[in-house]
Amino acid sequence: MATKNTTNKNDNYFVDALVNSWMVKNTIFDNDDVNIISSTWDARWEFLKDYFQRIAKDLPANGSANTIEGDEDGMDEIKNVITTWKVKIHQTMMEPRRYYHTHMHLEEMLGYMDAFIFYRGASLQQTNGWHRNESEETNNYNDETIHTIRATMTLAILFHDAIYDPKSDTNEEDSALLFCTFASELTQAIHTVKERLRPVHSLNPFTLSTSVFHFDRVKKYILATKYHNTSTTDDPVLAVFLDADMAVLGKVAAAYDVYAGRIRREFIHVDRCLYCRKRAQVLSSFLSNESIFSSPYMKDAFEVQARENLLREINLLIRDIIPGEIT
Repeated sequence: MATKNTTNKNDNYFVDALVNSWMVKNTIFDNDDVNIISSTWDARWEFLKDYFQRIAKDLPANGSANTIEGDEDGMDEIKNVITTWKVKIHQTMMEPRRYYHTHMHLEEMLGYMDAFIFYRGASLQQTNGWHRNESEETNNYNDETIHTIRATMTLAILFHDAIYDPKSDTNEEDSALLFCTFASELTQAIHTVKERLRPVHSLNPFTLSTSVFHFDRVKKYILATKYHNTSTTDDPVLAVFLDADMAVLGKVAAAYDVYAGRIRREFIHVDRCLYCRKRAQVLSSFLSNESIFSSPYMKDAFEVQARENLLREINLLIRDIIPGEIT
């Protein structure tokens, strides 16, 4: 599956880890089978709650939850916003028209995020505003910055398909708008806490940024999923985020067919012959790109397999066969 363009042995180990990850073989996307994601779903939002509570109290972002145990007094505004939106996003992902764009799609993306942050955290901070602590060794990274990267990617993943209507061509814009509503509520809650702790502190509660976290970056990431064009960016975090969204194309063949069949179910309202023709055109456009993936690690891991999967599906669609179709 992988082509080894990397020269470092550790890089090759990481590529192998991506190739052999559970996400590559996963075929479960049903919302009624949430055993694999129920605990991690709660953990993602708990991380966000802890992260933004720390911002409100001007604490280091890299502390563990245990270090502020029993110190959440006055943080109800932040907790309530996070809890409310946790329920809202859960409900949107449970919509009956979703067959692939479910909780599991988010969990696969979060799995790739976890892998990159754990193994390649330092490389994610080196350009475009993600500043590494220059006093540290090259292979280490600043924990506070990496927590900000994790929060940015987590929010982008959780919200990027928050609005998903197969009949709409504005899903990305609508999802970004929904995120802005969340961001405004959370920013106001953060500033409310800051003002209560330091009454002389004056901030505009309606800006999509804080002194530490930039919500507008998340909005930019969500909108970028419309065209998946990273040719003009030097942001490695955005590249990994977009590649994680496209990683489904690099699944093993059997798992890819399940994905392809579920996409058809989401577009069941489209005439079958028209679907086969339009789907083949979309997949051909992916093949026409010089590379499907932007991150060198994702490219090494999945480029060849993705192109094989796309070409195979196109050839089947031309013959009026839809991989994984449920009849």
